[in-house]
Amino acid sequence: MASTKEQQECFEAFDSNNDGRLNQEEAATAVRALCRNPTEKELSGVMNTLPGELDFNQFTKLVSAAFPKPEQQDGDLRKLMQMLDHDDNGKVSEAELRQLLITVGDPLSHQEMDLLFEEVAVDDLGFLRGDELVERLVHAHTV
Repeated sequence: MASTKEQQECFEAFDSNNDGRLNQEEAATAVRALCRNPTEKELSGVMNTLPGELDFNQFTKLVSAAFPKPEQQDGDLRKLMQMLDHDDNGKVSEAELRQLLITVGDPLSHQEMDLLFEEVAVDDLGFLRGDELVERLVHAHTV
């Protein structure tokens, strides 16, 4: 878990109006910036127990919730890439992955997907290396 100093720095960075409070959207982004990876459902479950805006002490309670870290999801992501690798060559279809990401779990917006796919190389046939995508997702933002 992030140190108190890291949590304070993160809190201050996301306190856009410098009022010593984070709204729920700012708090959610800040939690993810501290290498936690809650689903929207997990996050809203904890947020419902807190007031609309959070001071630093309330934010530390949110950060200490048992949200998974991206690296804890590495195995699941690799299994998913294997399932989508129909030719067993380490590549998955960008189109198929996009469809999956907008229909399963916490759906991503088209803008979020575009940002994600900017991070990985897609070949001329519309395929990307599944392991490269997993590495980007899991290790790109570790503190």
